Amino acid sequence: MRKTLISLALFIGMGTSSFAQLDALFFAPSGCETDTLEFISNSFEDLSDPIDSVFWDFGGVTDSIGTTTMHSFADLGSGAYLVTLTVKTESGATDSKSLFVTIYDNPVLESLDIPSSGCVGDPITFTAVDSFPDNANRRIADYVWNYDDPDDPTVGRASQVSFTYDIQSSFITVTVTYTSEKGCSGQSTGNLTVVNGPTASFTNNIACLGNPTEFVNTSTVGTLPLDYSMWYFSDPLSGNNDTMTIGTGDVSHTYSNVGDYGDTLIIYDTFGCIDTAIQTVEVASSARVLTIIGNNTFFDGNSVLLEASNSEFESYEWSTGATTIGIKVTPEIEVGEDSTYTLTVEDNSGCFLEASIVLSKIEPILVAKNLFTPNGDGKNDTWIIDDLSNYSSCTVQIYNRWGVLVYSAEGYANDWQGTYQGNALPEGVYFYSVDCSEEGVSGTGSITLLR
Repeated sequence: MRKTLISLALFIGMGTSSFAQLDALFFAPSGCETDTLEFISNSFEDLSDPIDSVFWDFGGVTDSIGTTTMHSFADLGSGAYLVTLTVKTESGATDSKSLFVTIYDNPVLESLDIPSSGCVGDPITFTAVDSFPDNANRRIADYVWNYDDPDDPTVGRASQVSFTYDIQSSFITVTVTYTSEKGCSGQSTGNLTVVNGPTASFTNNIACLGNPTEFVNTSTVGTLPLDYSMWYFSDPLSGNNDTMTIGTGDVSHTYSNVGDYGDTLIIYDTFGCIDTAIQTVEVASSARVLTIIGNNTFFDGNSVLLEASNSEFESYEWSTGATTIGIKVTPEIEVGEDSTYTLTVEDNSGCFLEASIVLSKIEPILVAKNLFTPNGDGKNDTWIIDDLSNYSSCTVQIYNRWGVLVYSAEGYANDWQGTYQGNALPEGVYFYSVDCSEEGVSGTGSITLLR
């Protein structure tokens, strides 16, 4: 029950006085129907004729004597109630003061939805419904939820909230305190049980096209045993995309095509708790991934080293007839033409996998950017020479407009940021010289540096 202090205000209201210097005074604000209000007389008096007695009249309900008194209107409910203060001096002079005290109804919930049970790790929703949403004196303006979790002091501040418990408990008391626009409040509670749910997981053997892939349900139970499991294979062309098993049953699935499949296991325990495991199953003609490592472009007269990305296959066979993990090729093609090389491998399960790479012969023309903006924004911050990886090693020299060498590098790596001796160079035009001697390519030109 709330206790409200009614303090003095220098306010003169209607009243009667039989002594000019005597003035009965008190302050009467509003309160709530369950409040106990404290009334204090702060009346004026003449020091030569002090107040001898104080009398309170609460509309004939309860009378009280004393400078300070407590009173509750709980039995009457909401409304406006007249309170009269009468003071009397030693000489018998009297004065009275009457004020109305407004009492508001406490807010009321029409319903409180707190589920009787939930699962650890799953959001649980709680809902409170206001009984008087259209009543300005009673409608709820604020909600404060206490989830009875000593490890998480989080509170909810809406009519509908969700909370996730991290540990199981057989008896949890959820409390919601709600406050009306007039400051009156109420409180409601509900109980629920939270249990540990199951944990879904599964494993599978090598997924090789044309062979059944075996899935093993490795899920663990929580507080209660598993009821059933649902398997979902993202392989609609197989004609067998969904399978239900009892408890922790295992399944097999034969994939209809090569590719990556996001397969799902959903498990349900006898309490209704659910957990999901999703894994990507890669189906290919081999259980391992194969790519060919090597440059896709080359200059006339140069060779290209091609190599399998995985060294754990049982056998390798290139379209050239070679059976090593890597080969060195010099395609006999013209500039602008392409040549394709294919590698077929076999793994220890008998699955085959194939990968190809297309090589293109290009003209060794030096192409350098004539503008860059080293301002630190991550865009165009370094001076770039295109297709630099095709050159063995290039020597770069850069001069300012007075012919002073401001940058020099052997084996340039596209990393100059417009600096000289660690300091940023000013904006302007600079001149470069590039020599890629092994390929017989060189060039000069200008660079515009902007920041």
